[in-house]
Amino acid sequence: MARAISYTYHTNRLYSGQIHEERLLASSQVMARLEYDPTNHLRRTVVKANGATNEYLFVSGGANTAQKTDAAGQSIRRIHFGGNGMLQARVDPMGRTSVYTRTWHFGAVLSISNGCGCRGDRVNAYTDNTYPFYLASTADAAGNTTTYQRDSAHRPTAIYYPDGTSEYFTYNTQGQVTVETRRDGATWTNTYDLRGRKISTTGPGGAYTGYGYDEHDRVSSETNALGLVTTTEYNWEGKPTRKVYPDSTEERWWYDRYGSVTQAVSRSGGTTVYEYDERGNPIRVTDPVGAVTETTYDLDGRKVLETSPGGLVVSNTYDAVGRLIRRTYLNDSTFETWAYVYDGVSTHTNRLGYGTTHTYDADGHLASVTDERGNTTHYTYDLLGRRISIQNPLAEITRTTYDPSGRTTSITDDDGLVVTNTYNANGQLILSVQRGGITNEYGYDALGRRTNVVLNGATVSSTAYDAIGRTVWTRNADGVVVSNAYDSAGRLHRVYMPDGTYSENVYSNGWLWKTIDRAGRVTEYLRDTRGRVTNQTDNAGRSVIYRYDASGRLTNLVDQAGNNTFWTYDAEGRQTRKTYADATHWDYAYDAAGRLISRTDAKNQTTHYQYDAVGNLTNINYPNDPDVSFTYDALNRKTSMTDAIGATTYAYSSCCGLLESEDGPFANDTLYFGYTDAKQLASVTSSFLTVQYAYDDLQRLHSVVGPEGTNTYSYEGAGTVWRALQLGNGALVSRQYDTLMRLTNMVNSVDAGVLSSFAITVDDADQRTQVIRENGTRYNYGYDPIGQLTNAAATLPDNTPWQAYQFGYQYDATGNPSKQDKNGLVFSNSFNHLNQNVTTVPGGTLAVLGRVNYAGGTVTVNSVQAQLSPELIFAAIGIPFTPGTNMLNTVFADPFGRSTNRQTTVVVSPKTYQYDANGNLTNDGRMAYFWNDENRLVAVRNAKTGTLIQENRYDGLGRRREKVEFDAGVGVTNRYIYKDWLVLAITDGSGNVLETYTHGADLSGQVGGGAGGIGGILASTQAGGPAYYHYDFNGNIVNVSSSNQTQLAKYTYSPFGEVLLKEGDFDSRYQFSTKEYDASTGLNYYGYRYYSPELGRWMNRDPIGERGGVNMYNYAEGAPVNSIDILGLQMGPVPVPGPGDIVAPPPQPEGDCTCLAWTPFYDKDEIKSYREVDCVDENGNTYKATETTVTRIETWGREGVYVQEEHNMGVCRKIGQACAIIDGHEVNTTVVGGCQGCKK
Repeated sequence: MARAISYTYHTNRLYSGQIHEERLLASSQVMARLEYDPTNHLRRTVVKANGATNEYLFVSGGANTAQKTDAAGQSIRRIHFGGNGMLQARVDPMGRTSVYTRTWHFGAVLSISNGCGCRGDRVNAYTDNTYPFYLASTADAAGNTTTYQRDSAHRPTAIYYPDGTSEYFTYNTQGQVTVETRRDGATWTNTYDLRGRKISTTGPGGAYTGYGYDEHDRVSSETNALGLVTTTEYNWEGKPTRKVYPDSTEERWWYDRYGSVTQAVSRSGGTTVYEYDERGNPIRVTDPVGAVTETTYDLDGRKVLETSPGGLVVSNTYDAVGRLIRRTYLNDSTFETWAYVYDGVSTHTNRLGYGTTHTYDADGHLASVTDERGNTTHYTYDLLGRRISIQNPLAEITRTTYDPSGRTTSITDDDGLVVTNTYNANGQLILSVQRGGITNEYGYDALGRRTNVVLNGATVSSTAYDAIGRTVWTRNADGVVVSNAYDSAGRLHRVYMPDGTYSENVYSNGWLWKTIDRAGRVTEYLRDTRGRVTNQTDNAGRSVIYRYDASGRLTNLVDQAGNNTFWTYDAEGRQTRKTYADATHWDYAYDAAGRLISRTDAKNQTTHYQYDAVGNLTNINYPNDPDVSFTYDALNRKTSMTDAIGATTYAYSSCCGLLESEDGPFANDTLYFGYTDAKQLASVTSSFLTVQYAYDDLQRLHSVVGPEGTNTYSYEGAGTVWRALQLGNGALVSRQYDTLMRLTNMVNSVDAGVLSSFAITVDDADQRTQVIRENGTRYNYGYDPIGQLTNAAATLPDNTPWQAYQFGYQYDATGNPSKQDKNGLVFSNSFNHLNQNVTTVPGGTLAVLGRVNYAGGTVTVNSVQAQLSPELIFAAIGIPFTPGTNMLNTVFADPFGRSTNRQTTVVVSPKTYQYDANGNLTNDGRMAYFWNDENRLVAVRNAKTGTLIQENRYDGLGRRREKVEFDAGVGVTNRYIYKDWLVLAITDGSGNVLETYTHGADLSGQVGGGAGGIGGILASTQAGGPAYYHYDFNGNIVNVSSSNQTQLAKYTYSPFGEVLLKEGDFDSRYQFSTKEYDASTGLNYYGYRYYSPELGRWMNRDPIGERGGVNMYNYAEGAPVNSIDILGLQMGPVPVPGPGDIVAPPPQPEGDCTCLAWTPFYDKDEIKSYREVDCVDENGNTYKATETTVTRIETWGREGVYVQEEHNMGVCRKIGQACAIIDGHEVNTTVVGGCQGCKK
């Protein structure tokens, strides 16, 4: 009797037999009651369970009027014809009237008029007005008409739509559709059995579905075009109880006597249990791991109390007509409220007390939105209710036009730039002309699936599908064809590359269980019943363990060495503490809107964050360092930043446009930016530098013109990767690729010959195994099972080992280099449970490298004869040393009996390293390092004497703006002027320009630092004249040439970036990985961190935490020959939160749209941010949406990548915008990958 309902009826003469009350039988709770006014039989009242009433008043006469007044006092009047009682007119609470005209017979609607000639107006025609049962045509307010053609049985045989598309139907004698041609032109055929049951549907391209039935005519099996069968079983009520999929996995369901699911078992075997109240509402859901969600409902079935598995309790309050008016978060007693007008929400006030208001036009369309800061966006509509203009808070207007079917045909921004779309007869987009005249053409197959994209006349992508719509192969603009194979469950099983190699996925219980890469390396995953990875084992058999709380949030990570990291959360799922293996911890606090308001680090230093009403970060208040503040315009774009360096201001072009100028903290450092109509960077102009960029018809970078001349890129066909680059001094760079678009040959040449060349062999794991240089020297590389570099050895053309390049590495379980062999000098390292290097003990022998200027003769070092290469490079190895200071005596004897010698000293001693509680290296026995509140290196001193060696100062985005290097107490100042993360100029302390830099495409192929500028500096202008830069395959600067193509400098590096040999008098500031080398400290500055090439390690933890890898000190995952780190934010395969998962809202939401709000939201292992936007998609279509940015981790083993998914809803982001990281809290999110790190 739990859900039994009892009814009582009126018994008086007037209302006899009509229901009076509806009650729950078990509790006698009244669910609804109908009351009559004893004094007026035309007045009736319906009382709901919550006491709310709807009152109905009827007026008799020729035209009957009925008026309904709801509990909120809103009245709707309906006027009916006297005879047939059909609706003649309707008047809503706003006084808007809809008038209906009808046929004389049967009262079919002929027209609906709202009196405005707008949306909702309609005119209908029938095949026969005497028997108006079948539509002949229907037209909207704009006259767009849909016409129906019918057979003698009145069945539609053709439907013609306003946009010119049509549908056609053929029937059998039983009136069932046998052939259907849809609006996209695809024809589908149906067959039936003798009982009239559909047994198959066949479509173009072999598309097919077959149906089988049980004895009760219920679909019991479905067979797809590949012959794969899914079967379904039912209970006596016809509800499915079991579904078996082609891979033999199954789902099962159990029901109570009311038909509600009580238990469900997923394909992976996880069981979810459901419990219900007496009214059938689900009140308790227990998921497969025991996490419970509880809900309480009011008498009208509305949720009034919700309790999440994490303990968050939310109560909801509704108004008399059932609209949500208040949501209270009982854990902190904050609440948000809603107020309404008839057409919708009028005001929403968030948990901080800030309100967003909405207004509506006379037709009920949203007319304006005023955000929490008081900035208003206005909207207008056409007669059909389609939005035709958006005016942002700066009064900039974007206009949109549509075709009769409501598809976007053009969009015009405030600058007059237009996007136009053209559709074919099937309604498919076939041509989109973007701003600047860029054309995108699209092709489709018979089923309407996109098969190719043609950009300005060149095919840039092609796709083929199988009979059930899965992608079979794709071809990109560079001609690389990737093929897919699927398992019986339709899951991706293999991915084939053009060389025939393939990667493979293996599944168990519906979840990904194992991945095998093209080299056969295996990563295995164990999962819980919710599919969460609990154990990940790499190709070397090492495991990382993950543990979760009831809400699915990661609480423990145990690394390969057994070191445990913990995370704790509040009831709303926000990370409140991270505890490291040494029990040090970081704490985080939030406001009611979920925004980070304080961070207390392991040194008990608290940083506070403040925001404006819409959530823009306005202030960072440090405990010891100068504060940082930001201001914003009405579109929430950053307009100023004030930090320790000074003030920076930003200005933008119209139409919510791109950054137009940036006036930095120094004198005469203003940068002006120009863009093409396609919004690509066209110029950077300043008082000290002008650079212009040009693009070809396929929007690829074609030329960069700077002070040092014109640099020109060439491509192959429609390919996106440049094959040749001519520098401003005439030098040429050529590149060749294999069928997988892996670099196999690279040559840097000048008119006189080859400066450097690299012939590269790559294995199936995409690891570089051999590089042959211009002189014939072969560099061979070996790796362990998970891709860490184990040996790097060079061989001279005569096959003798080249003693200057013999390296070997061994690693512990977490990837720390336990042993480093550098040409015979062996370092044994020990690490603590935080992966910090704590001691280094040298062993083996010394090696000395150098160059002589005469082909004959011999070189000895401490009486050890050196090997001399054909390039006159000598290498002496096996030189004994004693701990401490060693004297090295190098003697060169020429063939004529003359000799010269040079004496140098080298200190080789054991080292002990010290770290602060935040994980920053503070002392290595030689130097002492000092860090600010943001864990940025601010000073370096001599560890023994305390003498100051270097000081650094940073701006609010974390970029080093000033460096002072000291010699004998005298400081030399360098100041840096940036575009995003790229240095454009360096001045002295008085503002005199010392160097300017011209940047082109870096390793990402983009202008603006998509790869952190690595491999992207084309040239510089310095006191000695222009210099031109030449790179190896990984973006390391190996040659520098002059304007007359003379070699100025040549660099040889160890695998981890130590300069083994530098030739020439020119000292390049940028060297390994195109990063600045600080000679006074021996460190490379990457942007977010400093790297020690001597150690092959970072100096502190990764600012994005474990998102960059379990080991936060490792460089490039131990594979520097194959990988780069863009800005010091290492990539990694670990699905964990960490400090980098606490994201502060960006001070400058970027995008080619109107930004109304930005709110972060944290969900389990994902970080989501939402903002309401009016957006433009890739084809120029405008639409209103909530932009959702989701960041998550895919676990693909150590050889894999960290996947950051951004669902941008059409929002355009600028390339390479600077990102400030506050202990991993990204303060300025822009381009996808703009804050990425180690990337293959």
